[in-house]
Amino acid sequence: LLLAAGFLEINDRTPRAARVIALLVASAWIASLATLGPRQQIREAVMYVASHRTPTEGAFAVGLPDDVHQWYAVPLGVDMPGSGPYGTALQQHLHDPTAAWAVLLYPRTLTAAADQLREAGFVEEARFPGWIDAGGGEIIVLRRR
Repeated sequence: LLLAAGFLEINDRTPRAARVIALLVASAWIASLATLGPRQQIREAVMYVASHRTPTEGAFAVGLPDDVHQWYAVPLGVDMPGSGPYGTALQQHLHDPTAAWAVLLYPRTLTAAADQLREAGFVEEARFPGWIDAGGGEIIVLRRR
């Protein structure tokens, strides 16, 4: 709003300068959109699991308190339960022999969950970068070996 108010004030005084400023602001905005990259690739990670798993392989997600990944898993026909807030219920999935895939959100923050997954025989299959939360929006897809 302040940007718009300032722009209107400048436009009243010098319309040519206002056009130049508007062009600069629009250019900066377009450049940031073009270079920023993906915010957090939850959809892409779920799609990766859906396209690489066999029908008998189960999958689960570790990360947020809400199961936002379900918005993408359900339409793809993938049963992908969450692991509770920040992986509090991770052990139940680690003991499930059909759980072959894991989608780990915020691996830099959830280091204990990442270690538990690796100790249970999961290895990294794919990595999806993301800039949300100061660059911590990365997602790792792991598969049990």
